[in-house]
Amino acid sequence: MRKQWIVLGTAIVVCAAAACLGYRHSTSPVQITNEALSSLANDYNKVQAMAYTGMVELDWTDSIEVGGTLFFRVNDPELQTMADFKEVLNRVYVPSKAEEILSYCTETTSVLTEKDGVLYRADTYEMGWPLEPKANAAQREGDTITADITLAYNEPTPGILTLQKEAGVWKISDLSM
Repeated sequence: MRKQWIVLGTAIVVCAAAACLGYRHSTSPVQITNEALSSLANDYNKVQAMAYTGMVELDWTDSIEVGGTLFFRVNDPELQTMADFKEVLNRVYVPSKAEEILSYCTETTSVLTEKDGVLYRADTYEMGWPLEPKANAAQREGDTITADITLAYNEPTPGILTLQKEAGVWKISDLSM
């Protein structure tokens, strides 16, 4: 009887593993994209606020002037230093895209700076890349998914989102109109 239970238990474990494996491989690219967008949403929105819209809480009493531009201390417990911002970028984007956005923020637009280990942001606004949380369609090739999405500007605008799987996590590698 004990031997039968062991065989039955082994069969159940094998069937469960096969079901999980089958689910993992049969999950649609749209579903994977939507799950990735959902898991990235908070960090993605934080990057959008820091890099583009400026919709981040600033300490108006703590400012510095750099090159004629006034910067205000970022008043977000998660974003106290440039290293903190890089960490958030790296949770959302593949390394090359994270570096591109960091360069955009610190060199191209110069909206972010750090002084004495404190992160400051200029009080400026750009539209950024607001995303709807659902993909309209998606195709997968290995560890890359290309999805049709909607950018949530004043008028819904079609966009293309490319996700890349990095260390088991889907991250944004490109976003375009």
